[in-house]
Amino acid sequence: MCLHHPLIGGTARWNWDGDRIVFDTVFPSGRPPVGRSRPSYRMDIREYVVSQNNAMMKATLHEDIVAFIAEQRLDPQRFTGRSPYDFDFRANVIAAFVSQRIQYQATHGRDPWQFPEETLFLKRGDCEDIAFLLASLLLASGISGYNVRVALGKVVVHPPTGRSHVFDHMWVMYKCEAGHWLLLEPLHLKQVPHKELAHRRTLSPTPDCVAGQRVEYKPSFLFNDEHVWIVDREGGPERVSDAVNRAWVRINPRFAGEVHQTIINAALSSVAPDAVVQALNRHFSRIFGQTVDDVDNFITHGYDPRDHFDNGFITEGWAVVQKRLEAFKGNNQDLDSFAYAAHGIADFYAHSSYAHFADLENPADDGGLAKPCDPANPIGAFVPPPAYDGASHFDLGSGKFSINPHVYKGPQQSAPNVWKGQLISGRYAQARDSHSAIEAATFIPKELIDKTFPNRGALPHHNEIAVDSELAGKGHLLYANDVQDRLSRLSYQNQFRWRKNGAIAHVKQAFLDNWIKDQ
Repeated sequence: MCLHHPLIGGTARWNWDGDRIVFDTVFPSGRPPVGRSRPSYRMDIREYVVSQNNAMMKATLHEDIVAFIAEQRLDPQRFTGRSPYDFDFRANVIAAFVSQRIQYQATHGRDPWQFPEETLFLKRGDCEDIAFLLASLLLASGISGYNVRVALGKVVVHPPTGRSHVFDHMWVMYKCEAGHWLLLEPLHLKQVPHKELAHRRTLSPTPDCVAGQRVEYKPSFLFNDEHVWIVDREGGPERVSDAVNRAWVRINPRFAGEVHQTIINAALSSVAPDAVVQALNRHFSRIFGQTVDDVDNFITHGYDPRDHFDNGFITEGWAVVQKRLEAFKGNNQDLDSFAYAAHGIADFYAHSSYAHFADLENPADDGGLAKPCDPANPIGAFVPPPAYDGASHFDLGSGKFSINPHVYKGPQQSAPNVWKGQLISGRYAQARDSHSAIEAATFIPKELIDKTFPNRGALPHHNEIAVDSELAGKGHLLYANDVQDRLSRLSYQNQFRWRKNGAIAHVKQAFLDNWIKDQ
């Protein structure tokens, strides 16, 4: 339910604490003994994640990362503090440090793995080398091993059409202070300029993977410096040696840059510290095969239409966004509040009728956008005010859209008058009106059901009018995929471009207005 490009799925399917401990942790290392060219020797996989007592990791923290924090103009006291969000701050800074200091170097087959000290010295490594270093620095910073896992498994890329592609991979999972497991992606550490991402349509070495793909992470084993756990899944290996001792199929590191191309990343990459951008990006990898964040995870967060500007709750939605921005302004380490606010802003542009009527800037260009909304007066600039009759090409009374007759008891022909002069959005989670298994599990909070609520049953369903992705789905009714005129408001692609760019501009300004540099 958000304006995002590629889709990251499956992370909520797995028990990132591990399903059961594995005692057979030995595998062929691929490293010849000193003085020998071959063969390799057997070793324990846990040795690649060094303990928090490692002097090299501590020196890196106390010297290199302290200097990095100063470069980023972040508060150094938070790195060693024990106030709320300080552990998350450590994880975010360490991930950003590794991003800037360690170059991704692709290898072929199953090459010998590097120990973290070697990766620091060489300043380069592939996904597993970077994952070992990242996990080791997290542990050395004082973050508990209960909150750190190196994941060994596969990444599956599902393009919109054509066959899927499976790659061997290693990454890090970090359990944040809110209790969520967040994915720290070593391949994301390969920085790709946003302008380059915007123009690339394929992912080498898999040219049939295009924008709109879904990316799925499938762990087989999890480990830190103390234990190895297996993740139970059908068809997964039973022994660590089975997962490691073979030729690996690797994915191009540019893939991760595209995976994390979100509204957040596009809006903040030029104005926020790297640690903040990467931390916020990690809120967008959740469940149900969609790119979703904590707000869209209805299992853990619950459903509130104000979070998503659903059911015509426009004023109420902006009130929630403003409250979260105020919380972020009061404590810039409260990245959850900004991530949720940014989600709400993006959903306003994706879900509401604002862009159908709003003034546009450079509408025919790739950077064309719906002029950012003034939350205090969303329709103040509209002359005439929004109307939902035939003349607006958004006719609520035409019979084109569905209504919820269990909530709205009036004739559909009266719907344009009910909502005249107001911004609307699609109905969702209304009683006896679910269009999917996910929606069926949600409901409207009781405090929002008042005497005016029945009018919200006259709204089209969310799927019929929302602009959430690059192509309109089968249930979408308002805009068309095949309109070629780059100025037409009835073109789905135009609407997606204008809404996405409008959301980016709005999120960027919201960050600048609430980021206090000396916090």
